[in-house]
Amino acid sequence: MNASVRTVWHTPIRTGLWSARWAALLAVGLFLYGSRADSFDRFIVSTALVLSLLALCVDLQWGYAGILNLGPAANFGLGAYVYAVLARDLTDRNPTYFAFALAMALGAILSLVVAYPAFRARTIPVYYALITLAVALILMRWSAVSYDFLGGSNGLLVLRLPDFSLPGISYRLTTFDDFYPLVTVVVLACYLLCVALTSSAFGRVLRAIRADEVKVATLGYNVARRKLVVVAIAGAIGGLSGALYAPLTGTAHPSLFGLAFSIQAYVWVAVGGQGTLIGPILAALALKVLENELRGVSTDKYVMVLAAIFILSVIFLPRGIAGLLATTWQEARRVAGRRVALARLHELRERRTRGSRV
Repeated sequence: MNASVRTVWHTPIRTGLWSARWAALLAVGLFLYGSRADSFDRFIVSTALVLSLLALCVDLQWGYAGILNLGPAANFGLGAYVYAVLARDLTDRNPTYFAFALAMALGAILSLVVAYPAFRARTIPVYYALITLAVALILMRWSAVSYDFLGGSNGLLVLRLPDFSLPGISYRLTTFDDFYPLVTVVVLACYLLCVALTSSAFGRVLRAIRADEVKVATLGYNVARRKLVVVAIAGAIGGLSGALYAPLTGTAHPSLFGLAFSIQAYVWVAVGGQGTLIGPILAALALKVLENELRGVSTDKYVMVLAAIFILSVIFLPRGIAGLLATTWQEARRVAGRRVALARLHELRERRTRGSRV
């Protein structure tokens, strides 16, 4: 096997192993934090982890396939309302599994319904972005005026926590502290799923589509089909994040469809690192904790600090937090390699000097 073929073969394996290390480090960090933090701090981090799923689906579409979706909050709000409605109406049985499955299914279906005609007609990316934004705003308006079914502008209160009990297994969330391990496992699972997808041959085609969609189509690949797969997976993750957010915060309201959540997701992707998957998760955690600290002082200060972080990241850290960490790690390995090489050279010189003396 020649060097070029060996490099292509081992690249996905190395990428997967490196990403698994990131997942392990994140799991250890969250475990250590959760064992020492109080209930309120765990609630803030749990909320950040749930919202990081929204950033993850934005990065999967924008960072790998070049799909600009300005309305990812549409799937997020849809998932929240699905859980809220089922928790309200299914009083005679456990709605948890059905609510989560339906939220993911409807999130994927909504994304496909919007994306299929646009991708088949080869709509200009900017126009597709505006369509997704319009869909999110339509859902926000509809939920705000639907008082009989969705509670109107007041939204819905979610008083039933998820219950994952099965015959012979009892696992029911009784307090908000119980969300912390749940959302940690869900985020890590979604992250590893996206890593497996983007590290495969399918993921390499996605990156090629982002670079030059026309050239990929001329090579015989069905570009629209692959983009639809990505959009559906991202929509399902977005619906799952909303279904987790509703019982965690205790409410589902029209603002979940709003532009604020979508903009935050793009800020987290830009600050964390586009096309890295782990970067948006880290950025969501860091900026959400920072938001909690600054909101106690002034809401305006948080907005200004967030804007400054975004501008500085775009200018000085185009690869984001993940890119900075990767560069630092590579530089540390390079320095360590030089030190090892110098030590070996010094040892070799000493041996030669001793031999000449003898």
